Amino acid sequence: MTDILIKHFFELDKYEGEFSNEQQIYFAGKSMGISAWDMNIIKMPPNWLGYQEHDHKHSGQEEVYLVLDGHGVIQANGYNWQVGPGMLIRVGPEQKRKFVPGIKGLTLLTLGGIPAKAFAASAQMQ
Repeated sequence: MTDILIKHFFELDKYEGEFSNEQQIYFAGKSMGISAWDMNIIKMPPNWLGYQEHDHKHSGQEEVYLVLDGHGVIQANGYNWQVGPGMLIRVGPEQKRKFVPGIKGLTLLTLGGIPAKAFAASAQMQ
């Protein structure tokens, strides 16, 4: 038996709660049966200002974002960094951050986990 699963974005479970606002959030990890870390895809519309500034100090989760498509800015502590396809961004759990997509929108793959702790799915994102 082969242990491989292949899915397209549109086949992933989609978050439909209040947090989605105008963005699309796909539960990539959950949909692919990942149990060791969290993984989601976030698609933000062009020039959208609705991405909520947040941190993960309550859970201790650190995150890595991989820019899949589009361009934008990540904001933290009054600084702005331009981001585009192929770029990786690591953000520590206590760091507040906010993404602002550019004129073509922004699509991110987010990977998250808590150092030295077994993964458990977030209640908010189930």
